[in-house]
This record gives sequence, structure tokens and C-alpha cells, in this order.
Amino acid sequence: MRFFKFKKSVSNSFDDMNFVVTPAMINFYNAFGFLKIQGFFQSEYQMISERFDKLMSERFKDVNQPKNFLYPQFIDSDEKLSDLLILPKLNRLISALMGDDFVYKGSDGNIFNNPTPWHRDYLIRTRSAKVLIYLEQNDELSGAIRMIPGTHFVDDSYSSSVGDALTWPEPPVQGGFDEKQKFGLGHNPMEFGRNLELPQAVVSNAPGDLIIFNHNLIHCTNRPKKPKRRRLLGLHFCVNSKKMTSFDEIAQNEIRTLSSVEMESFKLEKMFGPYVYNHKSPIVQRMIAPLKGLSLKTEGPFDGLYQKQSDASIEFCNRLKLNRFKGLEYSN
Repeated sequence: MRFFKFKKSVSNSFDDMNFVVTPAMINFYNAFGFLKIQGFFQSEYQMISERFDKLMSERFKDVNQPKNFLYPQFIDSDEKLSDLLILPKLNRLISALMGDDFVYKGSDGNIFNNPTPWHRDYLIRTRSAKVLIYLEQNDELSGAIRMIPGTHFVDDSYSSSVGDALTWPEPPVQGGFDEKQKFGLGHNPMEFGRNLELPQAVVSNAPGDLIIFNHNLIHCTNRPKKPKRRRLLGLHFCVNSKKMTSFDEIAQNEIRTLSSVEMESFKLEKMFGPYVYNHKSPIVQRMIAPLKGLSLKTEGPFDGLYQKQSDASIEFCNRLKLNRFKGLEYSN
């Protein structure tokens, strides 16, 4: 699998202008649903790693437990990390894939000690993307993310056939593919080596690499051969269409609805944390404006421990069936 290398300039500042998005990158992402750029965050890696550990240790009593941890509004809660949103190279990349008026949808910090089943993050017709920043080196034996290329086209028969075999977005059973018998037994990423016969891309990474993928893309992390703690930041983006066609209105309503569902699941009061919500940069204010007004008053804190997709998100995505979009035209 071919990936792209980014040669950083001598400068280590957030104003690094040396990165160029090529047509090959755009075509690769559009065709397969993901893209890895080697060394993209190499200059920022040390800062990200240090701030990550600080935030996690402040939020959770013992992050060394063998569990998965989730911290929503992650970069939003730190002044230095929130400045990742004004990186010219990151803005250039997201603009090339989502359009110049793209929307920032939030972030999360994760510590993974366990595998994850095959799943889609979303099941929506709106173009959206997740940027992954792994802080450890990962390969096929140590829990690197695995993707099934092309499954981000949710109306496509190939993607639908593979999606029919998934547990998610139905209530999770351990198998991932096993329980529906669509591809036979043995396709279980929760046990080491049980899903290796599926056509897939293992996206190994080094610290400082960027991985970006469409939220609809089917992916998992296989159980590592040896237990390994994996630290990960996720940044979420989506399109913000200026056209008010029937599809665009539905798409924008979906993003707002899904955002509200996620906020309720995580028991947040505002869509964005303080350092993003009040960021002085007009670049950040532009990318959060469409969702900035969202707020909820929910009871009880989110403890950050999670093992599966939230029930609210599952219920929402199960309502998104193809016939809802019948007759509406959309193209990437």
C-alpha cells in the first residue's frame, strides 16, 4: 500500500508552509476512503505527546488500567493543542478534501488497551473525515488500524454487502463479522489473527504520521499479539455546503443531529471546549460557527470509560436508511 511522505522544512513552527496537497493524495483519499501522510506532525509531536499525558492524568485517576479511555473535547480543553486547528498544512489538507468552508466537529483523546471490532464511525451521506494522530508506533502485530478500502461509499453495492456483515450499527456482539455468517467464521478482530483473511489495508504508523479517513469507512484494530497501550488523538471535520439543495439541507441537519446525540452521550454542555469555543483566531471561529450554537444541559459527568458505540449513536444511525435519500443526487 502506497503512502505519502511529507518533508518538513527547517522551521518547527506552526507556520510551516512546506506542505502541498497533490492530486494523487486527493484521488487516493476519494477512491479508497483514507490517506496516510508520513511525518506530517513530526515537528509538533513532542508538544502533542506531553500535553496528551498531562490532560489524561488530570482527567482520570489511573490511566494505566487495562481499559479503553475516551476524553471528548480533547484539544478544545488545552490552549496549545487547540492551536493545531490553525496549522496551515492541516487547513490546506482538510480544505482540499472537504472544501474551503469545512466545519470542525470536535476532538477526542483516547487510550486503547483493547482491540475494537469492525465498524463504521458514522453512517451518513455528508462527507466527513477523522484525522488520527497516534503517539506510538503501530504495525500489524501491535494493534495498527485496519481498513477495508472503498467501504466509505455507503450507497455502493460493494460497501453495502460488506456493511451487511457488520455487527455495528446494531447492538454489538463480540464477533464483528461472525454472528451474521456473511463471510464465514474466523473474522473476529477481538482475537489475534482471526480477521486476517479479509481483504484489508493495515495502516502502520510511526509517531508524527497523520492518518485521515472517511467516517463511513469500515475499520477495526486487531487484538495485538502482545498487549500494548496506544495513545491517540482524533480530530473530526465535515463539509459545510453553501448550496441549499434538498440533499445539503438534509446533510447539514444530520450533522447537527448527530452532534447533539454525541453530546448527550458524552454529557457535554457545549459542542466545543473552552479553548476552541473562545479561540481568538478567525480561522477557528469560521470552522466552528455552524455548530457553535449547540448546547445541552445533561446530568452527570461522562467517566471516559467506553467499550462500544453509544446506544444513542446506534439508534440514530439505524434510522439512516437508503430510501430516505432516494431521488437525491450527490457526488464527491
